[in-house]
Amino acid sequence: MAKKLLCSRSTIDSYLTVVHSYQTEQDIVDSHNKRSKQNTKGKKSTQARRRKSNKDKEKQPRKSNVFTSGEIAEETFTEGRLAYAIIDPNDTISELIPISVGRHAYSHSPLSIAERDNVRPAKNLNEASAADRLFGFVGSNDDNGTALRGRIQVSPVSISDNAIARPPKEEEYKLLPPLLSPKPSSGRRFLVSRKDFPNPTENSKNARIHSKRSDDSRANLFNPSTSSLGEAAYPTHRSAIDQNLKAIITEYDKNRDTTKDNDSVRLRVRSWLKTGSRLSCRVSFEDLSPKELAFLLWPLIPKNLTPKGCQGIGYHKLGIGKPLGLGLVEVEIVGKLVYFQELPDIAEGYLKLTTVLGSDSKSNKSKEAPELIRDTKIGDLTRLPSIRAFPKDCLWFRRQ
Repeated sequence: MAKKLLCSRSTIDSYLTVVHSYQTEQDIVDSHNKRSKQNTKGKKSTQARRRKSNKDKEKQPRKSNVFTSGEIAEETFTEGRLAYAIIDPNDTISELIPISVGRHAYSHSPLSIAERDNVRPAKNLNEASAADRLFGFVGSNDDNGTALRGRIQVSPVSISDNAIARPPKEEEYKLLPPLLSPKPSSGRRFLVSRKDFPNPTENSKNARIHSKRSDDSRANLFNPSTSSLGEAAYPTHRSAIDQNLKAIITEYDKNRDTTKDNDSVRLRVRSWLKTGSRLSCRVSFEDLSPKELAFLLWPLIPKNLTPKGCQGIGYHKLGIGKPLGLGLVEVEIVGKLVYFQELPDIAEGYLKLTTVLGSDSKSNKSKEAPELIRDTKIGDLTRLPSIRAFPKDCLWFRRQ
């Protein structure tokens, strides 16, 4: 005999909200596709005629989800509709999940935490952070979005001679250990307990230890009252320093189960930069305040990448092999010097056609980067928890 279960009005409303969100997402996609199609009307007439001749062959636009037609109303919740049901000990349906979703809905979105932490991506100039104003930002992808051009330009990067390494002739490529894409939707890896931040307890310092809380369920992961956004970091693998690619892969494989590797998800590397290679580029800036320049220079001073009381060199990271220990880069400002072009010099350069903004000409006026930072009196940046953590990531990786 089938058991009769109770389902509250709020549970049904939550189910309809999930279904409605999928339809809203599809509406956004359809609207974007419509605008894109309108923007192509000005193409050559031959292309227009070709499209007309193929009109009958065109397929309907691909739908990205199954909830794309009809009004989302209570009629959607009718007998015969399939859904996952979460049943509590009192034989009451506590949650309904559309069958095509197959997972719990979150009580909050990641945007809720971003707004609480004041790190939501800027949509307009009033919301732009210091980094947005320095490097630029695009508020949204639509035609009416606000955007700001950055004030930093990086020239093409040159590399030292004979810097490219390749596999031996008998090998077509090198296989890297699996490097899977980040999954921000999983939540747990990118969140920290709000009560433990910015002063974590001894237990919470170890990423493998999680205290069980009443709010630790998946549905409550993005609750801004209990969680805060963390940051994915790739600490330096000290064992990878000065090692070639083969040695780094061998060392990495010692600490994992390689019996379940699937070659279809492993990258095939046919060339890479040799250990010890030199890369150089010119970083140009314009219209920066002294403090903005100081913040920009601070992470380019090698000693700032070593925590107080520690020995060794801290490294920045480049490339896609960071989780394996690849991509360690020691950054230095050539001669520690920063060159300036003041307004009278720029004006004279335009008059004499000897130099213009954006050219590679070097000014005679310069100052050492550490001195520039001291003059701005920005103080000890490591008093800030996020910056205090940065040199630790640059210096070491200690296996627990």
